[in-house]
Amino acid sequence: MDRFIIKASASQKENLDKEVGGIIFATNSPFRLVQHPQFLKMVQNLRPGYIPPSRKDIADKYLDLVYEKEYIKCADDLNNETICLLIDGWSNIHNEPIICVTLTTSTSQIYLVDTIDTPGKPHTAECLLQLVQNSIKKAEQNFGGHIESVVTDNAANVTKMRKLLEESSEPEHTVLTYGLYRSLYTFGKSI
Repeated sequence: MDRFIIKASASQKENLDKEVGGIIFATNSPFRLVQHPQFLKMVQNLRPGYIPPSRKDIADKYLDLVYEKEYIKCADDLNNETICLLIDGWSNIHNEPIICVTLTTSTSQIYLVDTIDTPGKPHTAECLLQLVQNSIKKAEQNFGGHIESVVTDNAANVTKMRKLLEESSEPEHTVLTYGLYRSLYTFGKSI
């Protein structure tokens, strides 16, 4: 019977395990999916003899490996690019405030680079200004691109933050700021 089963070599198993981890992370699926009987049946039909990683391996080993690989890819993609930084805030599933930071390149590639928990911190214009300035610095240092613009929604506190950001920008690093509707029009998209 063994001659009919195609075993995965150690390097093949490692590559397949990384791919399984990648699909779990990319689809935001629960790690326990890899142990579901239907998933295991599908894997056995696709590649008899291959045993996928456990949910513990997905969490402990492959999460960091896939993250590092994707981080390097993002850094390569963003290096020397003109970048637009977008921030938006909302509440997570526990009704706690968070702010997300994304970067968009001139070729419309979008990267989620930070989610910032902000419970207990008021979303004043001054507090948001510091958050945006830190995000600009972090993005430019980590990815090597150049932030040319910042896009936000049009809430009063954020509108004030955009004004403060424009006033605080150094002449050699002027950052243009846009409210949401203006930016979508600027990028040639209509609402």
